[in-house]
This record gives sequence, structure tokens and C-alpha cells, in this order.
Amino acid sequence: MSTINDTNTSIVAILSATSLAYTIHHAYKFDGCRCLIPRKKEWFRSLLTWMLMFCSLGMLIWGAGWAYVKYKLGWTYIPQYGAIPYPTAFYTEEYTKFNTPLTFWVCLSYSLQVSLNAEEGLYWWHLMRAVRLPKSSTKGFFASPFFYAWVLITILTPAAVVCAGWVGYENMDTQMGRMFVCGGIIEFLVCMAASTVLVKFPQFLRSVKRTGAGPEVRSRLHFYHQANKARTFFRFIFTSCVLILGVDGLTQKKRINLNHLVSDSLHQLSFGAYFFASIISVMVYLPRSYASQNTSQVMVRRPHLEPVDQNRYFNQGQGQESDHYHRDQDQNPVPSQGSLSLLEPPRPAYGYADDPEKSIHSQGSHFLISLLREGGQWDTDDDLRVALNRGAGAGVEGGVSPSSTSPRGSLGISNNRERLNVAAARSLSPMTPRGKRLTVLQDWTSPFANHSTKAKPDIPPELRIHVQQEIHRDTPGISTSTSTDFDFGTRTTTGGRQSHSRRSSGTLGMEVLPTVPSLGRH
Repeated sequence: MSTINDTNTSIVAILSATSLAYTIHHAYKFDGCRCLIPRKKEWFRSLLTWMLMFCSLGMLIWGAGWAYVKYKLGWTYIPQYGAIPYPTAFYTEEYTKFNTPLTFWVCLSYSLQVSLNAEEGLYWWHLMRAVRLPKSSTKGFFASPFFYAWVLITILTPAAVVCAGWVGYENMDTQMGRMFVCGGIIEFLVCMAASTVLVKFPQFLRSVKRTGAGPEVRSRLHFYHQANKARTFFRFIFTSCVLILGVDGLTQKKRINLNHLVSDSLHQLSFGAYFFASIISVMVYLPRSYASQNTSQVMVRRPHLEPVDQNRYFNQGQGQESDHYHRDQDQNPVPSQGSLSLLEPPRPAYGYADDPEKSIHSQGSHFLISLLREGGQWDTDDDLRVALNRGAGAGVEGGVSPSSTSPRGSLGISNNRERLNVAAARSLSPMTPRGKRLTVLQDWTSPFANHSTKAKPDIPPELRIHVQQEIHRDTPGISTSTSTDFDFGTRTTTGGRQSHSRRSSGTLGMEVLPTVPSLGRH
């Protein structure tokens, strides 16, 4: 305790304040901080988030308090050791009274960190065991032995750290050394046990894929695995530094603590690792996209429609080209140059065909999602995000496109499931407050959502339409073509023969082109 200087305690306070501010900001961007309010189905994730916030708060109070004391007392010169921070043995009553409350906060922060680490390891062990042996895992996580083991660790850890610090109290240096050793040993054992999840997780991902889990669930598991590898690495660094400083602080010579370079390096390395582990935990508990809405629409795309130039739009379909277009409808459904361009319907986000008979999740996904809900890794908004993505596969965001399985002349809402997808797409649009929470994860978190590198044709926005059906009926003197995309009419006279074309209105995205009056030559 004597060797930690004012600079190191200031770094602790700054990093802890940054972590706390980031957590609050992240929660606000996630859903307006509503995730911090305990609810019936999401109370466990709220509890974990509050525990994480108190970890940062405890380190902030401890670092700021000792930074104030260290800056007030400054440094002193001792012939045997040279210039060192003012030793705790020389503290007056004015400054020794800071020790008890500040030590309580650092003990609380460290104990909560151990509890969070233990919870994640035990929860994922339960989940992997339930997937591997579904018949033997009839109980949920909260009724399993893993949950009771976590509660026991949460209670015993602070009790052990407090007893190590206050039972047989000698001085502040010995007290801090004992607490570092006791807490470091517990954290190291928990990290070693939890790190076995990293070894088992690739095999678990393969088994999940074999059970038929959907890509949404596999993407979430892949994201957790990548984040947990980095977080476990930082936790091992933090624990190792704390153990080294604690063990050396209990020795007679204190070689490491009295070496300014080594001591400062270990202190700052441990605080930095603690900070990064906390940031990654926030991202795991509250996953959201950091990309802007304009660049993160991997699965859902809202086309931008420019104002329609009526003369330019309809002149392309008049005269000889218009007659050529209508004469070749039965032989060639693709119009000639100058007429309306037809594009392929948008494909689903993950590459599978949109089958209205399939449920939102496969049977394997249902089982995994029920397990993920217990640990706060899945909620109802994730279900709506899946509905939004599946709705995007059938059309465009928030809109209704004709379905390949629908009867002729009908729109793409063929059953209640598609209506659910459309409703979810509209209510969870990125333009709404709740939709901002439900943006998709970034590309690096999922191997299933990849940007297309194929160059798109340079087609004017107003010509980017999709025609699902064309019904042609030839009558003497009148040729009628009906579609479901735009509302316009043209009449042309060629060689005394009148040709009439009419199309009924439809939608593109969430916008409907206005009805344009009939234009043409008589």
C-alpha cells in the first residue's frame, strides 16, 4: 500500500470513471437505460449489469480516495529506500480514517468481479451440458446445482477477502497484501475453471449446428465466444499482476513493490486489464451495433426513391419502344431497352429460402433460446429482431412484397406468420426509438452476414422495381397488362390500332409512388 503512488491511483480513478460512464452510455443507447430496471423476464441480466456497474463504482471510489491522500502527503526520502510515496506507518489519524471505507469499496468491487466470472462459467457449463444431455437436464439454470454454486461463491468470496484483511490486522500494508493474495487465489481458480468453457466451446458450436439451430442463435454464440476469449485473457493478466504484488508485499524485503519501474508497470497493467475486461462484459451483456444506421443495414435495406420525372419516365415507354414492349410480353418477360427494368426479388439475409411454412426458429433454436433467456443472453427483443430479419427476406424493410407462394393477383401476406414479420419490421424500424436498440450485430461478430462485393448495376432509383406477376389477355384491338407495382396508364395509337395498358398500385419498401395521370400521344 505504501508503494502505490499518486499517479497510479489517479489512473485507477480515471479508468473506472470511464468504464462507468461507458456502461451508462451503452445502456442508454441500448434501450434508454430500461435494461437497468429489473423486469419479470429480464431481471437476471439487469442484476448482472448492476453488479458490473458497482465494480467500476467501487474502484472509482477507492482510486479517487487514495489519490486525494497521496497527493496531499506527497513523497519523502528515506536513506535506505530513496524517494518513495509517504509511508503508511507515518500516517496521522486524519488520513488513517480513510482506510476502512476505501478498503470496503475495493473489497466489494473485487468480490463482484469474481462473482461475475463464476456466474458466466457456471451458466455456460449448464447450457452446454443441457444441449449435450437434454434428457438429463430437466431443470432450468435457476433450479440447477450450478446456480446454487454461484450463490455460494458470491457469498463466500467477500467474506474470505474481508477476513483476510481484518482478522489479525497489523498495518495497512500487510492488510492490503493479504487481501490481494486471498482475492487473487480465488479469482485465479475461478478463471481456470471458467476458461475450460473456451476449450469446449468450438465443439459446442459444431453440435449446435448439427441440432438445427438457426443462424441467429449461432451468430450470438459465435459473438460470445470471440468476446469471451479476449475477456479471459485480460482477466488472467489482472489476476497475475494482483497475485505478484500481493505475495511480494508479504515478504520482508518487498523487492518488486520497492522497484518503481516494476511496481508501476504491474499496477498499471492490472488496472488496464481490469478496464478492458469490464468493457467487454458490457458488450456481452448488452450487445448492440456501433455502426451508423446507413452503413449497418446488412440484412435490411430501405431504398431511396428520388422524385419521379414524369416526362423522362414515360417517354421511355412510348412510341415504337412501347409497342415493342407490349408485343413481346408473352414471348419475353424482360422488357427491351428503354422500358421498365425488372430486378430479381431480394434474397433472405442468411441465404436460405423464405418459406412461409417454417417457424421463426427451428426446433433446435427454440431449445437453445430458452436456455439463453435464463442467463440474460436472449430476450423478447431478440425474437423481434429475428422476425425483422425474416421479414426482410420476404421483401424490403417494413413493406410487403409479393410472395412466390401467394395466389395470382394477391400480395405477399399469405398467413399470420408473414403478418407478424411485417408488423415486427414496421414497429422495429431503425427510425423508431426501439428499433435503434435492435440493430444487427456488426459483421465481425457473425460469419453469416457478409457484405456483397459484387458491383450493382447503375440503374436509376425510380426504375428499381419488382414485378411479381404479369397477366396478359389479348382481345381484338385491346391488349391489357396487369401488375402489382405501380399505378399508371398509357394510351398510344399506331396504324389506327389503339393499345391500352393499365397497372394497379403497389408498394416498394414503405413508400408508394403516386398515381400519375395518363400521358401519351393520341
